[in-house]
Amino acid sequence: MGHSAFNQAYPFSSAEVDTRLASLPQKTTQYSCGKAIIVGEHAVVYGARAVAIPIPNFRMKATLTPSSPFRTFPSETPFSQLPIEVSIGGNAAASPLLHEVVLEACQLLQVPPFAFSLVGYPHLPLGAGLGGSASLCVVILKALAVACQRHIEVQELAFLANQLEKRFHGTPSGLDTAVVAFEQPISFVKGQPPVLIPLSPRQKWQFALIDSGTRASTKVMIQQVAGFFQGDMGRDRVEACNELAALVEAGFREGNLPQVAVAMRRAQVILEAAGTMTPVLQEIVQTVEAIGVLAAKVTGAGGGGCILALLDPNEAASQLLRLEAAFSPHSVFSVSL
Repeated sequence: MGHSAFNQAYPFSSAEVDTRLASLPQKTTQYSCGKAIIVGEHAVVYGARAVAIPIPNFRMKATLTPSSPFRTFPSETPFSQLPIEVSIGGNAAASPLLHEVVLEACQLLQVPPFAFSLVGYPHLPLGAGLGGSASLCVVILKALAVACQRHIEVQELAFLANQLEKRFHGTPSGLDTAVVAFEQPISFVKGQPPVLIPLSPRQKWQFALIDSGTRASTKVMIQQVAGFFQGDMGRDRVEACNELAALVEAGFREGNLPQVAVAMRRAQVILEAAGTMTPVLQEIVQTVEAIGVLAAKVTGAGGGGCILALLDPNEAASQLLRLEAAFSPHSVFSVSL
């Protein structure tokens, strides 16, 4: 759906409005999580298998409030004239792009036009490779669906959220929205349903995220790295990522901590060769490795964002303290599975 679609009338008749909103929309507050990629960044766009985990302690919150008195609008009303207010993170008004995302969410859910406000509160670092846009797309869809009593299965939620995320990243693989929608570790191949990964109860999985404080455009980084995963050598690199994803998936299922650590370290070598690292990120990885963590790698598109470290579960508390001392308590986040 192109940007011009929002200059057209909403595709519902008055009768459909009455049918689809037989019950008045309700005020609701919904949440979505963040995510971190263990292996498969960038390569997943070219068909590689990737493994990602949810970050439940990073949440996106959204409150949708129908306007009072409740009003629907005739189908010929242009989107630009619909009284829908959106704000994120305390800003008085959201960007035109975000308005388009909200309006497209209405279309995808087949929700007729009505007046409402949507206020979002991001409780995760945005633009840091932690699924900020995916989390936003998921929580918008959840809020609209619950407010309008429109049941949505998690598979459909992941699919529709990926449609929305195209407005942010062009051609996302669907990995981010899948792990955010399911809120479980997943193994993922573009164009296929995600595979949920059960974690062995015999092993605790503890990670740390170190925010570099620098940011880069995901779309730009995807374009920059594209050639690395194309051609004959690119196909070999995609296959190497497939092997690493298989190691991580089996490691999670079996509780094999060293196996996951090996896969993460090898994935970091691939990402370095692809050009995702900056001097700042390289320095963080070196410092983190010196602390004695089991593995450290960039997570997400790179060029900025976060380093993901797999901690030794027997020394996790002390390793977290050393990371906070080396960086800043405000840039180090603990993640447990």
